[in-house]
This record gives sequence, structure tokens and C-alpha cells, in this order.
Amino acid sequence: MAKIEPKYYSISQISCFRGCKQEWKYKYVDKLQTRIPQKPLYMGSTIHKLLEIRANGENWKDYLYTHVKEEFEKMPADYQIALGEDFVDCCNDIMSQYDWAYANEEIKYLKTEFKIDCKIKGSKRFIGVVDAICELDGKQYIMEHKTFKTTKMSLDQTWLNAQTCLYIKVLNEHYGYNIQGVIWDMIKTSAPLPPRVLKNGQFGKQYADQTLYSFQKAGVEDIPASVYEEIKDNYKNFVDRYITPVLPSVVQTVWEEFVQTVQEISKCKCCPKNLGKDCGWCGFKELCQTELTGGDVEYTKQLYYSTAEEREMKLFNEFKTSGACKWCEELSANVGQEINEQECITNCVAYKNFKEAKNK
Repeated sequence: MAKIEPKYYSISQISCFRGCKQEWKYKYVDKLQTRIPQKPLYMGSTIHKLLEIRANGENWKDYLYTHVKEEFEKMPADYQIALGEDFVDCCNDIMSQYDWAYANEEIKYLKTEFKIDCKIKGSKRFIGVVDAICELDGKQYIMEHKTFKTTKMSLDQTWLNAQTCLYIKVLNEHYGYNIQGVIWDMIKTSAPLPPRVLKNGQFGKQYADQTLYSFQKAGVEDIPASVYEEIKDNYKNFVDRYITPVLPSVVQTVWEEFVQTVQEISKCKCCPKNLGKDCGWCGFKELCQTELTGGDVEYTKQLYYSTAEEREMKLFNEFKTSGACKWCEELSANVGQEINEQECITNCVAYKNFKEAKNK
């Protein structure tokens, strides 16, 4: 394989390269994406968007039951099945539990989905998106939303997160912030269950998946004292927050190792597979298995994955029919920078002319 020289680097790209170079090649060189949405990723990105809207003081329910629901209903039936037919209502229950738990929070949100971009070396740049920059008790923090299915990240595990170290370094050194630490915002991707009422009118004692909110939602106004004691802190099984301080020594070490991996990518000429237990939940397992077993690789790509050109054509067709600047939105998200109106118009015209010339 020829020498690869990407220009933009994110912590996701670096982590992928360190884990499996073949997966990295599929994703960042071949630019393949799975056609059927993967529920953990799709659920996580949806919850992130709703949290952003909430932090900005807007109504996340409006966005959920208009934009998200409309997008979901346009999906093919097998896509909807993959996500769960109750996907939209599940998102509503998750966010409603979150609202209930943090109805009186004292956090002041300074920025949400803040795009960062800084020079690494030469033309190479580090890009990323910070979930939120907050202020609490006069101190600045970054907030990282972490969705989980069964087990949330423990307080002891938070120091292992390289992404926050890089964000803190860049925000403090290049954007003038004084970030003191990280607020870890844990959100379970399932909602608490309603109380189980027995025939004698009492409540069943399987309380682990029930919260005060789920009792209130079920219309239970008078919760027995014994039951209350059992479930009063159960909301932490679904939403929880930790605060960890900045450790300058860790931040600097993570940055140096990040830069070193960027250099390794620049010198990369082959991408070996890292076969192991992680392959079971890799988005490219079908393609990788086909290559290993001598199957029809091109057919597998067409069946399971979309190419960058295919996605560009879809954006272009949406642009032609609606006039919406989808391509510039995508470019802005990938590059991590804002695009002013004149640049936006220029890019869309250039893109339109390029595609029309190519199709002739």
C-alpha cells in the first residue's frame, strides 16, 4: 500500500489505528461506512444531539418528535428493526429520566459541541468536538457525555481517557480557557422500568431497574417508605456524574504519544488485521471475513457498506432538490471549522459543477 498522508487527525482515528490498522484503512482510507445503522452508535449520537439542544436551553422533545422521528420513519424496515421499533420513544424516556435527575443542576453551559482545530506539525492538524464546556462553582470544566448499555465507566477508569487530555491541552493553550477538570456525564441507553404491581396490590421487589421517576411516571403518588429507601438512589444506575481534576503530567504524556502515532500513520505502508475477540463487534467484520475466506469482496462492499462517492452523490441530489447546503454542513463537521456564507455558496457551486461535469 502506498504511503498515506492524511491532513486531519482525531482521537477516534488514532485509537482505531492503534487497535486495528485494517479497520482504520477501511474507515479512514477507503472511507467505507456501514449501511445498516449500528444501534449503539446511532443511539449515542442521537442522545448527544438531544443533550446539546437541552444545554442550549431549547426543547429537545420538539427535535426528537420532528427531525429524529421523521428520519427514523424514512428508514427501510430492516434499519428500523436494527434500531428497535420503539427507538424514538426509548430516546424520550432516557432524556426524561435525565431531565428529572438534573432539574435543579447548577452547571452553566458556556459552549456545546465546540469544534477544535490546532496545528500538530507541518500541515497536519488535530481536530475534535468537545461535548460541552461548563462552569461550576466558578471553575471551568469540559463535559463528556458517555452512553453505556450495561456497565458505566467507573471513576477509576476515567483517567484512561486520552480524548479529554488532548481537549484540555488544546482548549487551555490555544483557545484561552482555564479548564480545571472533566465532568463525566454517564447515560444508560435504556430507560428505567415501571413498578411491578402484585395481585395483592403491593409492589414486586425487583427494584434494580426502577427509579423514583419511573414510579412517578406510572402514576404512583404514595410510595411506601420501605420502597422509597430501596429505589431513591437507583437513578444513578441510569444517569450519573463524576468530576475528575486535570493532571498536567498525564495530559503532556498523552499529547506526546498522540503526535508519535500521527507520525506512524504518515509512515504506514501496510495495514495488518488484528484478529481477536474485538472482531465480533467491529463494523467491518463481514468485509474482513470475506477477504480472509476468499469471497466476493466487491459484492460484500456493495451489500453492507457505502462509499464516500456514493454518500457525496446522495448529498448532491439532496442539494439539487431542496437547495439545502448539506455538503457544506458535512464539510464543516469533518474539518471542524465554521464556514462563512460566501464560502458556503462557493463550495456548493463548485460541488454542483464538479458532479455535473463528472456525470456527462
